[in-house]
Amino acid sequence: MAKLDPKYKEFLVGLKQEDITRDLIEENLVNHYDKATKKLVKPKFHWSDEFSLKKGECHNDTDIAKTNVGLFIYNKFIIENLLEDILGYWNEPITDKVLGKIEGKINEALVKDKITVDDYAEYENRLQWILSIHTMVCGSFTKASISPNKEIIAKRDRLNKANKEKLDAGDAITAIKIENELIEDAKKKLEGDPSMELFDSGARGNFANNYKNISIQRGPVKDPISGKYRINTRSFSEGIEKENIPEMASTIVQGAYPKAVGTRVGGYLTKKMYAEFQNIVLGPKGSDCGSKRTLEMELTDSNKNDLLYRYIVDGKHLVKLVPENISKYMNKKLHVRSPMFCTSEHICNVCYGDKAYMIGVKNVGLTAAKIGSNFINLGMKSFHDATMKLNHIDPKKILL
Repeated sequence: MAKLDPKYKEFLVGLKQEDITRDLIEENLVNHYDKATKKLVKPKFHWSDEFSLKKGECHNDTDIAKTNVGLFIYNKFIIENLLEDILGYWNEPITDKVLGKIEGKINEALVKDKITVDDYAEYENRLQWILSIHTMVCGSFTKASISPNKEIIAKRDRLNKANKEKLDAGDAITAIKIENELIEDAKKKLEGDPSMELFDSGARGNFANNYKNISIQRGPVKDPISGKYRINTRSFSEGIEKENIPEMASTIVQGAYPKAVGTRVGGYLTKKMYAEFQNIVLGPKGSDCGSKRTLEMELTDSNKNDLLYRYIVDGKHLVKLVPENISKYMNKKLHVRSPMFCTSEHICNVCYGDKAYMIGVKNVGLTAAKIGSNFINLGMKSFHDATMKLNHIDPKKILL
C-alpha cells in the first residue's frame, strides 16, 4: 500500500458526487491512451493509496487515521448526501459479504421509514454505475493464478499416491479432503498476487472451483451409470488423459442439463408451492396463540438478520429482537417462538414475528415459493461450478 500524495488528497476532498465520472476515473486512476500525444499514460494515483481524513473532509464525523482512495470514492459517490445518516463513513473493504451487510442496514432503514423508496432507487442507480467501472478497479487473472504451482502439484501427487486405494474405489470424501488441503496451501502461495483481489472480493470467480480445476485437479465426478464416483487427479492445465474422457463427458452433461432441461423441475415445484401454501396467512397484528414451545438456537452473525423482529422467551418474559437489543443476545442460546409451534388457525404475530407486518405482507405462505426459485438458481449455478463440497447440516437452521 502506497501513501497518497497530499496534492491528490486535496483534489479528492474537493470533489462533489456529480464530479465523479468515468472520464475522471480513467484520467486519474488507470492506464489510459492519450489521443493527443498518442502515448500510454500511467495513473496519477491508485485505488489502494492510503491517506488520513480530518473530521468533515468527507461526511465523516470523526478523524479517520487511515482510509484509501477506493473507499473514499465509494463513500463520496454512493453514500454522501443519501445514506450518511445510515452508514456513516464506510471504511471497510467492499467484498461480497460486506456489501450484504451494507444492504442489510439499508433495507432495515427502508423498513423503519428512515429512508424512502426513492432513496433506495437512487442507491441502486449509483451502485449500478459503480459496478459498470469494475474493470478499472479490480485486477484480473495473472499467470500465477492460472498456472499450476510445482510445489502444490508435487504435494498433490504425494497425497493421491498415499490414498490411492481409497481414490481408486471412488472415495469422494477423501478426494475432497485432499483438495481442501491443497486449496488452502495454494491460497498461501498466491497471497499478495493481484488476481487474489478478484477471488477474495467474492465478486467473480471461485478459488475452490476455478483455480482448483485449472491448476490442481478436477477431483470427484459422479458416474451416472454406476452411481459411483470417479476421481480425476489431473488439472485442466495438464490436459485430459484418455481414461479420464468418460468423467469429463459426464461433467459436461451434469452442468448443461440443470441449466437447460432441469429448470422445469424448479419451475414446477414453485407452482406447486404457490398452490399449496397460498392459504397460509397471518393473524391480526398483536395476536398471540400462547404456545409454550420454542425453537432453541444460537444467535450468530450469520442468522442475526433472520431473527430480527422475531420474539424470544427470556426467562418469564417475551422479548422482541430489535437492532437496539440484539447485541445483548449474540452467541447465546435463544428460545425462539416459531410458526412451527403456532396453535392458531392463522399464524399469530408472536410466532411469526413483526417483519411481515412492517412491510404489509399477510399471505406469508406465498414466500415459500422462493424455495423453488432457489432450486432453479442452484441448478443454473451447477453449469459453472460442478465441484463437490463437504458441509455440516444443522436441522435447526433449516427449520428457522
